Amino acid sequence: MNNQESKADKIIIKKYSNRRLYNCNSSQYINLQNLYQLVCKQKTIKIEDHSTGKDITQQTLIQLILDLNSSKDNVFSINFLYNLIFLMSDYDQKEISEYLEICLTKFIDQKVSNKQSYDNINLLDLQLQILELKKIISRKTSL
Repeated sequence: MNNQESKADKIIIKKYSNRRLYNCNSSQYINLQNLYQLVCKQKTIKIEDHSTGKDITQQTLIQLILDLNSSKDNVFSINFLYNLIFLMSDYDQKEISEYLEICLTKFIDQKVSNKQSYDNINLLDLQLQILELKKIISRKTSL
């Protein structure tokens, strides 16, 4: 997320005791699916407990991950979760968090790089290369 965004660009969401989420910027109630869409659009959000004003962004995003994890193919394998819990018991949690953030950033960078590589492929050139390979193969098999 872009940490350079001004405070006005931050979306403030209030969470009520009945677990409802209220988007203060758009003046409407939202659900976890709407929250998911905001995160996917890389919007900067802050979720506050309505009664205390406490920042509960992290807890709510973890809840969102749990809900997503149960509705689709599991993002986190049981082995991954065991290892994460083990690491949290033996190592500094800030260090683990920073390491995982670096890993995710590298993963995203790789995906973007691969997508750009595929976008730059000229299909006509690829077809010509395939035809050349077929010619080479047919010559070798005819010998």
